Amino acid sequence: MMKTVPYLHSERLYEALRGKLGDDSTVLHLVPGMGHAADSLYSDEMLADLKHYLDEKLGS
Repeated sequence: MMKTVPYLHSERLYEALRGKLGDDSTVLHLVPGMGHAADSLYSDEMLADLKHYLDEKLGS
């Protein structure tokens, strides 16, 4: 059974974080058809994107 989270929840969280942290510190990346905490979130491509984002923001 695939668990899903309405994308509107993600948009609301993003807007709240953006309001507190600013545009430069927040990113919303919606993936159509993705289940909640799906294994594909841990793919090499997704993890590489996350590493790139963190390196850019943290200056590594």
